Amino acid sequence: MDRIKRSLLKYVFGDDLEIKERLFRQILIAGILMCAVSSVENLLITDSPLVYTSIVATIAIMLAASVATFSYHRTELAAKILGVFFIFMFFPSVFFYSGGTEGGASLWLTMGIIYCFLMFDGLTLKIFVVLDILVNIAIYVLAYLHPEYINPLTNDFSEYLDSIFSVIMVGIVVGLLLLYQRALFTRERNKSLKQTEELEKANNATNAFFANMSHEIRTPINSIVGLNELILREKPGGEIEAYAENIQTASKMLLHLVDYILDKTQLELGQMEIMPVEYDTKDLLSELIDMIHIEANEKKLMLLVDVDRGLPSVLYGDEGRIRQILLNILTNAVKFTPTGSIAIIVKGEDQGNGNYKLTFAVSDTGIGIKKEDLEHLYDAFKRMDIQKNKRIQGSGLGLAITKELVSLMGGELTVDSIYTKGSTFSVTLEQRIVSAEPIGNVDFLRHKQVSVGEYRKTFEAAEANILIVDDNSMNSMVESKLLKETKVNVDIATGGLECLARTKKKFYHVILMDYMMTDMNGIETLRRIRNQENGLCKNSAVLLLTANTPTEAKKLCDDYNFDGFIVKPVTGEALESEIVKFLPDDIVEYRQKEIKPAPTVAGVDYKIMSMGAKRKKKVLITTDCIADIPEHVAKEYDIDIINMYIRTEKGRYRDNEEIDVSTFGEFDEEEGAIVAECPNVDDYQTFFATALGRAENIIHISASRQTCGALENAEAAAQSFDHVTVVDSGMISGGESILCIKTAAMARDNASVEEILSSIKEIKGKIATVYMLPTLRPLEKAPFMSYMLYRFGMGLRAGAVIRCIGGKFYPVVRPPLTGRKSVVRYVERGFKLMPTNKIDDSILVVNYVNYTVAEIREMEEAVKKHFKFKNVITVPTSVTTGTLVGKGSVGVSFMRL
Repeated sequence: MDRIKRSLLKYVFGDDLEIKERLFRQILIAGILMCAVSSVENLLITDSPLVYTSIVATIAIMLAASVATFSYHRTELAAKILGVFFIFMFFPSVFFYSGGTEGGASLWLTMGIIYCFLMFDGLTLKIFVVLDILVNIAIYVLAYLHPEYINPLTNDFSEYLDSIFSVIMVGIVVGLLLLYQRALFTRERNKSLKQTEELEKANNATNAFFANMSHEIRTPINSIVGLNELILREKPGGEIEAYAENIQTASKMLLHLVDYILDKTQLELGQMEIMPVEYDTKDLLSELIDMIHIEANEKKLMLLVDVDRGLPSVLYGDEGRIRQILLNILTNAVKFTPTGSIAIIVKGEDQGNGNYKLTFAVSDTGIGIKKEDLEHLYDAFKRMDIQKNKRIQGSGLGLAITKELVSLMGGELTVDSIYTKGSTFSVTLEQRIVSAEPIGNVDFLRHKQVSVGEYRKTFEAAEANILIVDDNSMNSMVESKLLKETKVNVDIATGGLECLARTKKKFYHVILMDYMMTDMNGIETLRRIRNQENGLCKNSAVLLLTANTPTEAKKLCDDYNFDGFIVKPVTGEALESEIVKFLPDDIVEYRQKEIKPAPTVAGVDYKIMSMGAKRKKKVLITTDCIADIPEHVAKEYDIDIINMYIRTEKGRYRDNEEIDVSTFGEFDEEEGAIVAECPNVDDYQTFFATALGRAENIIHISASRQTCGALENAEAAAQSFDHVTVVDSGMISGGESILCIKTAAMARDNASVEEILSSIKEIKGKIATVYMLPTLRPLEKAPFMSYMLYRFGMGLRAGAVIRCIGGKFYPVVRPPLTGRKSVVRYVERGFKLMPTNKIDDSILVVNYVNYTVAEIREMEEAVKKHFKFKNVITVPTSVTTGTLVGKGSVGVSFMRL
């Protein structure tokens, strides 16, 4: 019995079945049982043989469908056949031969719709639902028109019995299906949760493995780097020295990869912690510039530095992670810049309450990033433009980790890039001010530089006693050899127990303690040294030797009171600089004091140059020349303008520079005689990149999407920049210029990008532009002009008035405005009829095509009779605008209250 039960459950709930097939099998079983019960019920309420025929046919069809799905898994076909049978045969016959609306047949019609939603999806679902609804409507219409088609039930008892039976059966069937659905959902959810848990465990195990391996790999790397340094100190010359230098380079690359993997696994395991400390801003920047200067010199790149003199001298934050973030970005900049320069810009902004927004920007003149690659820029192990960068080595982890670290610190990482022309990465972090004293004018040229591969000992102390505690004999040998030139006395202990034996017999000035040892770890050994009875080294400096990251090592030092730390792989410079801090002055016989100048490459001195540039604006407003902003107004409000192009039979010209509207009359208005062309995506990219040279953020206000393709090209170009926002003005000419002027005034008052963008919608809603056109011809292809209205107006030789209100165009066909006087009167009448309490008196812009100055002055005077504007700007349109509105056109733009 149990075997039969298990087999039945397997056929219905089998995990190897699709959900739809499982559900269909449930419907088949429920349907067969329902038909069997219905046959008993119909014995009590009707004597019609057709009802029994329908039930028998239904059972036969469902059994056939069961064979199709259980034996051949043709669920989709069986479901469709069964659906057609239910909709067109079974439910209609039940309705007509079971009393129609007087019985419970109506409830069964709903089962058809429920069946469709359970079994079908997509187009099939739509077809079956529509068919079912149409059939149901047809059934009711037919029953209403021909009640004689309905086989009535014998008495009231039969009607009530059929109705209650239908309610109970439909309710049970629907309830069972819902119960099954819920059980199926719960089962699948638990299964999914279990799989997710298993995957998470496997992922954590993998990450833990990589983390442990990253630590373990540092041990042999420590020996390789140390021994290789000893070879280089001997200056063997020839091929051996070249091999050693290559080993050194490869070791550094391997070490960087290990660090990346360790950071990535810690981030994925959620074990990465931010460890804020007080740090000196000048020291941090000096160290970074010092490190990157050498790499820049090797490639003959100019290094430009611009640091805000007002930066606080001491801040509070995770100095180690900040250094890692910036070094990743700077290293990438050098790596992907074959020629030119690297610029480092550091600035900040006091946020009040002791908070400080620190911003680092790194710009290069390198290969840039393709627009389509930007969305994958921070993907782990993803390298951009492999064909072009095949000679540049890297794992693709640097930026991925940098992005996650910045996010972990609550900061923001952005990029502005043009392919083949360069990139700018910007990092913004919130820090706390410890000392608000400005760093002032720091001379970064005076930092210490040591030529690559050249060893110079930093001290000598023949009386100093040093103990190295490490269970790896290779490592301890390398570390002792690295200290040979300092003449210190070195002893070696192979574990914690041997260390304790030595510290009880001999005093050591400094103890180098490995963190992970087999007999006793470094932490326990340190605790015992400090509490050792009759121990001679209770107060000696104990430095931690660890394969952890510098941030983790610092935390271990703080938590367990080590005096300092040295991160593996150990270098001679790191050993010496850390040890000498804890040696008494009276036993140090020699200290290196001289500072070498910055190295030169190929005889050229590559100095770090202070840019000393004018501070960038917070926000710069830019627009297209179709905004028709006069040059003096653009200069007053600091608005950058990109020119459109005009193609004529004589050639291609830059609008407003090489051609202007005064020559517009020379060209025939027939199609093709003069054509406006938008700047392409590359033009906009170059324009935005140049604008970002003097502003942190760009808001580009473009002509309406309904007028030309400028907006689309600008939006495509802006995808390469995180600091460029493109806005559809919804207008052209004077209306667009008012929007630019208003937003530029906000930018001049140091409003933020968010504040300006939130105000643009409100300003757009208040701007009104009215353009008078003497002919409809320029509007033939305008998207806001219907073809029928255009043909009607042209047939009447009519003119047009275009109103642009709230960013929407409303064209009106009207009798032509013949002569300049009629245009003046039309404008005057418009302002005369407009209530003065609904007009903003701040600005009026008048744009025109082929009008004389006297005619425009006459129009201004006509307006002044009824309304006085504080600022009236009259300007001829660009040729681009002229091609959109035609010769003899004039437009007025203002703001409503």
